[in-house]
Parts: sequence; structure tokens; C-alpha cells
Amino acid sequence: MKGTRKLKTTKVRQKKKIGRIVLYFVFAIVLSGGVIYFAHADMLRIKTVRVGGETTVDANVVEVRVGELIASSYFGFLPKSNALVYPRREIEQILGTEFPRAETVEASLTSFHDLEVTITDRTPLFTWCEGGNNDAEHCFFVDQNGYLYAPALATTGDTGIVVRGPLREDAIPLRNFYVTPHTFALVKTLVETL
Repeated sequence: MKGTRKLKTTKVRQKKKIGRIVLYFVFAIVLSGGVIYFAHADMLRIKTVRVGGETTVDANVVEVRVGELIASSYFGFLPKSNALVYPRREIEQILGTEFPRAETVEASLTSFHDLEVTITDRTPLFTWCEGGNNDAEHCFFVDQNGYLYAPALATTGDTGIVVRGPLREDAIPLRNFYVTPHTFALVKTLVETL
């Protein structure tokens, strides 16, 4: 009789164990389904990208680029256009790289459907022209850190100051510093005293 009771107790334990496993499995499926539902829910999708700030960067180009960045998904199923997981840092980093005029790029949600990208342009300290050339192929805007960020004509009135001299060989293409930091500090001091 004790052996039968022990056998029944073991069977009951096995049934409970199987029941818990089935319950955990159903819970995992429901939880996964909920995550996937909310990941694709229209109420959490970014639908509008707006560009603001003091910038000369073409807003339409920025909107299209951000649209491309949020069109893909994480792990093949979690859309980057979901307002809870959109790639804010990636957007800021890529736009800062692709648009060298941008000194700062900030992406933020104004609602679950609206993403605002605020861009602030670099302020040119002066125009640097290589040698005696005055064309945009050899002249560049330089910001307060010595960063070459955009082609310029020596005749443009954006800076009012044109400095001429050789560039470091690695200063071209743009998005680089045109001279060593020590030399730039001397040039900057000279330009600021003018």
C-alpha cells in the first residue's frame, strides 16, 4: 500500500512539473507576442521627421537620411521606427559625420510619432586658402577648433578673414584639422586680434 501511495505521489509530482513547464511555455509565448505586438504597434511608430535648428543643411536630405536609418530593424523583427527603441545615438553620429557643417546634432522625440532633429552649424572663424588659390577647390572654412569643414571661396563674406598658407598633407579631404594644434593656436590668436 505504501508503494502504491509513493507511485501515485511521484505521478502527481510529474504531472505538476509538466503543468508548470506548459504554463511557463504559454507565458513565454504570450509575453513574446505582446512584445512583438507593441514593437509593431502603430501607436508607437515614428511617422514624421522634422529638422530644426540654425543650419544651412538641406532639411529634406536630413529627413530622407533619418527615414533610411529608421526603416530597418533590430534582430530582424524589432523596427527601429518604434519610438521606444529608435537609434538616437546612431542618428546623431551618422548625421554629424555625413554633414560636416553640423557642429551639433540632437535627435529627440516630441511625441511617439514625431522625431525632431536639431542641427547647429559650425561658425567659421576664417577662410583658409592653400597658397595663392582663391577657388573652392583650395579654400575651406575653418571653425574655432581648426577643423576644415566646408569648401569656400576666398571672396565669400562669411568670415571676412582669409588666411593663406600650406595645408597639412592629411588635411584634405575635409573633416580634419588643417595644422597642428600649437600652430592653430597661434593663427587663432592672430585672427582674433585683427
